Amino acid sequence: MTQPYYEQYGSEACWAEYFDENIDFLLNDIDNPVITDEILSALIFADITEESFRKYISSVKLEPYGESLTKLGKMKIKVMIEEDLLPYNISFWDEMDDTASEYRVLYAERNKDAFVASLDDIALKDNEINSLLQSEVFASQEKKQILSKLDVTILGKETAKIIKELNFTINRVYTDTAWNILEEDDRYALLLNQLDAYKNEELPDLFAELASVYHQLIERTRHKFKFAYSDYNKKLFDKLIQMDYITSAEEEWIEKEDDKLFHMGKEHVITGYVKQFKV
Repeated sequence: MTQPYYEQYGSEACWAEYFDENIDFLLNDIDNPVITDEILSALIFADITEESFRKYISSVKLEPYGESLTKLGKMKIKVMIEEDLLPYNISFWDEMDDTASEYRVLYAERNKDAFVASLDDIALKDNEINSLLQSEVFASQEKKQILSKLDVTILGKETAKIIKELNFTINRVYTDTAWNILEEDDRYALLLNQLDAYKNEELPDLFAELASVYHQLIERTRHKFKFAYSDYNKKLFDKLIQMDYITSAEEEWIEKEDDKLFHMGKEHVITGYVKQFKV
C-alpha cells in the first residue's frame, strides 16, 4: 500500500499530506521495510500538523538534532523543546533569537543546568530576564546569576516590580535602582524582601520615603511606636528585631472610640520601642 504511493507521489508536499492522513497506520507499521529510514528522517522537515509531528517524534527514535533550526520552524522547535529532543547549546540559543525567540525561555527552563552553566557566554533580553526571574524552575542563586545579566542602567519599571517580589537578597545596585523607580505603594514589598541588604543606619532614609506612619521609625533614640496590626507590619518588625533596630514589638488590643457608632471598640495594634543608637 505504501510503496506504490511513494513511487507515484514523490514530492514532499504529497507524501507529507499522505502521512498526515495516515499517521496512525504508518506508525503502527513502522517496522515495515517499505517505510525506509530515509522516509522517517525526512518527515522531521515535512509540513505536517502539530498533532502528527508529536505522534511522529514519540514513535520514531531520532538522533540528536544538529541541523539549522530554520529547517524546523516554530511549531517543531516548540514541540521538540517540550519533548526534550532539542539538545541545549549556545549555537541553538543564538539561532533561536531569529527563528523562535518566544521559546527561548522554555528552552532555558527545559535545560536548566546547561543554560545556567552557559550564562557567561550568552546574551539575554530584558523580557527574557523578567520571565526567568518569575519562573518556578530556577533556584534563588540561579536567579541571582540571571539578574546579573541585566544592565542596571536600563532597568525599567516592569523589572523593578518583579524585583520587589523576590524573596531572597539580591545585589544592592538592583535594589537601589528599583527603589528609585517604584511608586511608594510598591516600595513596601521591596523593603521587606531586601531589608537584610541594608545597614541599620541606612533605614531611616528609607522609612522617610514611606507613609507618614513609618516616620515613627526614623528617629534612632529610644522611643515608643504604635502601628495598626497587619501581616506586613508583623513581618517587618520581626525582621527589625533580628537586625537590632527595635527592641520589641508586641501585639495588643486597645480601646478606641468609634466616631460613627459612638461607642468604644477594640483596635489591634503593634507597639514597641526603637533602640537607642550608640555611636
